[in-house]
Amino acid sequence: MAEWRQLSFEDSINSKMMNLIFFHDSAMVLIVFVMAVVGFFLVLFLSTGLSFGMNGFTSRFISSNEKLEVFWSTLPAVFLFLLGWGSLHNLYSAEVNGSAGTEPSLNVVVVGHQWYWSYEYYDSALDYSASSVEFDSYLVPEGDLDGSLGSCFRMSEVDNPMVLPSDLSFRLIFSSDDVMHSFYVPSFGLKTDCIPGRLNSNIFSVVLEGVFYGKCAEICGAYHSGMPITVEVISSSDWLGWYEGGACGEFSEFVESFSGS
Repeated sequence: MAEWRQLSFEDSINSKMMNLIFFHDSAMVLIVFVMAVVGFFLVLFLSTGLSFGMNGFTSRFISSNEKLEVFWSTLPAVFLFLLGWGSLHNLYSAEVNGSAGTEPSLNVVVVGHQWYWSYEYYDSALDYSASSVEFDSYLVPEGDLDGSLGSCFRMSEVDNPMVLPSDLSFRLIFSSDDVMHSFYVPSFGLKTDCIPGRLNSNIFSVVLEGVFYGKCAEICGAYHSGMPITVEVISSSDWLGWYEGGACGEFSEFVESFSGS
């Protein structure tokens, strides 16, 4: 999670966020370069051009220089092309996430409420008629925090975090039960709107285990700040044990097929 006086992004845990950080750093290099070059020539022209202008002279190397005009017209176009290509590449990779043609092993339906989250786990077939693991996730009040792991960050801890397996692809499906919310977890590079009557989805995987925090990023009412998100990423074997502990008997076949994959 973010630290005090942190100027950079949070550490990434998947390829999507890594690509976004790389694009940001590359764009900042181009921006600083352009500003430095423009600033240098601006100062140069102001310091020398004014003296030429006051004396009635014009530099023959600058005025009507076609090569210079082609250069300062082409170079910005090249920079814009590079920025556009990087942006489109990130948008495309965010959609397909390197899993085109493959079906995720797990589906998690995320529903926003005023003012808590609910999670429902389904298999890859998304059979809503079958039983599933589902639970609500509420903010832990500040008075109940005891300083231990998972109970120490004010306005960030929840009673039931979302639990996901590492190194496996899964689909998150977002919706809302009342007003518009936004599911935002910076380390995932994930910010998706939860809109009533509409389903948004995102397919990705994570490679690092740990506990990651997020917030509702859309003002949704008086207690908008009381909708934290906690995601716990554990190994696939540990996740199966957690899932079997909360799953119904009808899901035993899914757990066996999941462990086999």
